[in-house]
Amino acid sequence: MDAVPWRKNKASKVFKSIRAFKNGMHMLSIVIPAYNEQDRIGPTLVDLNRVLRGKPHEIIIVADGQDRTPQVVKSLKIPGTRILPFRDRMGKGGALRAGIEAAQGSHIVIFDADNAMAATELPRLLFALTVGADIAIGTRYADRSHASLSGARKLTAWLFNRWIRWLFGLKISDTQCGYKAFRADVARRLAQKTRQTGFVWDVEMLVLAKKAGYTVKEVPIRWSEKGGGDLARNTLKSVWGIFRDSVKLRLQLR
Repeated sequence: MDAVPWRKNKASKVFKSIRAFKNGMHMLSIVIPAYNEQDRIGPTLVDLNRVLRGKPHEIIIVADGQDRTPQVVKSLKIPGTRILPFRDRMGKGGALRAGIEAAQGSHIVIFDADNAMAATELPRLLFALTVGADIAIGTRYADRSHASLSGARKLTAWLFNRWIRWLFGLKISDTQCGYKAFRADVARRLAQKTRQTGFVWDVEMLVLAKKAGYTVKEVPIRWSEKGGGDLARNTLKSVWGIFRDSVKLRLQLR
């Protein structure tokens, strides 16, 4: 997939065009899947609010399970945020599917709760959509990316990338980055077709996008590894689950 360079002067026009949309018909929807994110969601929402203030937007937090994330979100009282609470766990894929279905914007961005990519990077993804992409995905591994990752994470990512290329023929450097932007109609069509509920949802969505002929652009981003997430808490279990589920997905898509 092609990588899109960062052009600050042009990317800033994206937010100007969003501001100019009329009648509330067009706005940006941010969808954040959140499981046990009560300790990390606050700074993420504050950062998003700082960048998006004054621009038509909504921030949807999909509370995936019973933890204190909804209480933390409510206590912040940040305009434009709403919570989709689910008592039973749906997994990352299930949470993203629910959030996309609930989104009302003309553009949808899925955004990790840990703020590993600062909200100031959003114009990079949105700019790619304005120049013809149906989907823009952040990448930590392009030449122009600036990513701080541990050695173990780099090795795991390299192995997984080679595995996914072999299984599905996806020539994408970073399928698992938690920052992706979509034209809303594309996001909804793809989400409705997905069946995966875990971390392999991203791969399924990209495989379906490839089959449908959608244009996918990889966007170099600045990214800093954060601790404390579900993947970090259960590394071996999570990595094994991702590899296992990718095999199941390959069989599902035959």
